[in-house]
Amino acid sequence: MAQTSRQFELRQLLKAYRKGLISDELFEEQLREVDERGPLADADEPLAAAEPARVWTCGSRQFESEHAMLVHFLDEFRAGEAFGADAFALWADATSDPCLRGGLRTVCCREDAHSRLLAARLAELGATPKAELPAHFREATRTRLRSREIADSEKVRDFLGRLPEGDTALRPIMDVLEQIERDVETRALLEEMVADEAATIRWFEESALRLGVTRQGATTAPNGHASPEPA
Repeated sequence: MAQTSRQFELRQLLKAYRKGLISDELFEEQLREVDERGPLADADEPLAAAEPARVWTCGSRQFESEHAMLVHFLDEFRAGEAFGADAFALWADATSDPCLRGGLRTVCCREDAHSRLLAARLAELGATPKAELPAHFREATRTRLRSREIADSEKVRDFLGRLPEGDTALRPIMDVLEQIERDVETRALLEEMVADEAATIRWFEESALRLGVTRQGATTAPNGHASPEPA
């Protein structure tokens, strides 16, 4: 019975540590106290079986730690937001619609601010920005959005066509948020960005109504997030 009780105690200690409820120092101290009471070899249930290794996921990829998942996600998100700021600025310069131009400039500011904040957070986590959208996608998008020959209504339709309807468009960010337990600063950062992304989508949907635009079939951008324009 004592062995089973200690096994349960150790499992609870591991859970508290993984959730960030206790510091590294306190975890090590309590672990030593458990260990000093003798080995767990005779326990009814092996610890490895009781506590399977945790796996974090981002899209189709799996990671061995929350930190590794966040570094990957923040870098991918940063790349998409940086490109969005650049691409939407080209569109704002090309349009003759003052309503679109004003809204696009606001969207550009959001995207640029997000990319800077994400890059700064990556640096704080000890990582270097590396991700980029595919070159052919970037060039095709820039060419299309800077064109004055393509109607704004077509560009709006194309953008919305890249997004699943409803909250599904924000699902990649929400999936990551739901897995964050220890890095509360990054979680708060992403929660505010979700609100901004929702505002951007809402503005595009309102612009579509004003221009009489209906959605095309949704597709997926190269980085899994909302993207300004299809390649």
